[in-house]
Amino acid sequence: MKPAAPICRVRWGIAEHPLAGETRSGDAALVVEQEQGCLLAVADGLGHGAEAAEAAEAGMKALRHAAQHSVLQLLRDCHEALRGTRGAVMSLAWIDYREAQLTWAGVGNVNGMLLRARETGEGAHEYLLCRGGTLGLQLPPPYAAITTVAPGDTLVLFTDGLDQAAVSGFNDLISPPDRAAATLLRTCERGKDDALVLVARYALETGS
Repeated sequence: MKPAAPICRVRWGIAEHPLAGETRSGDAALVVEQEQGCLLAVADGLGHGAEAAEAAEAGMKALRHAAQHSVLQLLRDCHEALRGTRGAVMSLAWIDYREAQLTWAGVGNVNGMLLRARETGEGAHEYLLCRGGTLGLQLPPPYAAITTVAPGDTLVLFTDGLDQAAVSGFNDLISPPDRAAATLLRTCERGKDDALVLVARYALETGS
């Protein structure tokens, strides 16, 4: 009898910080774990303060209610849910445990990066292609990319409150995701907007 394939799951951590002087952050994140996979999302309500927070939270609510939908349908769901708000930009990722695949898509400037555990050189980092637009205001023709994932591969989703060039230097495949997220926030925060980063690692369930 063939040995059972190793089971992988997602371990994740989130770090965030509102703009100085604000009590609420316009950035929001969501992780929905299911038997067959894991949905990860980061949203950034336009601007900052209470209205930005309300827009981002409206997007998170729509995702919770329809987490079984495809990534592209979820973007459409969020676009409808955000009508009447000031709007938000968002990136989504679905990691399918059975197929060992990542499907990701984005509208606006919530950036995404995939750090490969078993590659070196130029191919070690892959980046999410986001379409220009704003959910609730202008939805571009959605596009989703699909790629395989292997144990140790690490996904980073982050808002523009973090410096993109600085985050691109991230190379930590060892620290727990919550610690890695906290480090990224501390070292890459621009200090000019709300900031949020989500780090998710596709890892063997046994603790590798």
